[in-house]
Amino acid sequence: MNTTAPFRKVATRKIYRRSALFLVACALAGFLSLAPRAAAAIQSQDTNIPSVVADFVQCRSKDGVLTVKVRLRNTSDKPVDFNLITNRNYDDFYVTAGSKKYYVLRDTERDPLAVGADGFGYVKVELAAGGVFTWWAK
Repeated sequence: MNTTAPFRKVATRKIYRRSALFLVACALAGFLSLAPRAAAAIQSQDTNIPSVVADFVQCRSKDGVLTVKVRLRNTSDKPVDFNLITNRNYDDFYVTAGSKKYYVLRDTERDPLAVGADGFGYVKVELAAGGVFTWWAK
């Protein structure tokens, strides 16, 4: 996984697109982190990916911008690989708070303010046994 590229994109297959950003944002933009001292989880959720748990470590609103950080953990003793974002489909994911939908923000060049995708539009997550991946988006 290219950790030097600026923020890129990620997706999973049928992980219930509408709730995926909430699960993989507040249960879903970009760097890999093997957090030396992991933040305490606000909430933990199972995912549609076997042996992967989503720990919501930050859901913060500041100046009308919601920032979400989710730590994906492999709870098995075997590696787990999956695509979190495919075809740069960031717009398929959002968080609902009350009656408002929060989509992943984009900069002036239309790049998502989230973990970045590779040149093919994927955010591939490769979790070693017991490994973690931190996903974030604004």
